[in-house]
Amino acid sequence: SRLHNDIKISGRTTREMVSKGVDLGSALRDSSNNFGGQGGGHDIAAGAMIPFESKDNFLHLVNEMVEYQLSND
Repeated sequence: SRLHNDIKISGRTTREMVSKGVDLGSALRDSSNNFGGQGGGHDIAAGAMIPFESKDNFLHLVNEMVEYQLSND
């Protein structure tokens, strides 16, 4: 959803992915901080609020972070 010029993002994963090393709370928190937003949550469910114009770069960075988490298990 959009609030002013920000977009609110919600993410979920599976227990299987968490057991393989995924931590969405960390990925969304660290990614959102790179774009002047805020985020966090749990390993299996998390959210973030970022500037709308950063959404594509944010999603790309989250994907990279999750791939990194999976490669370091």
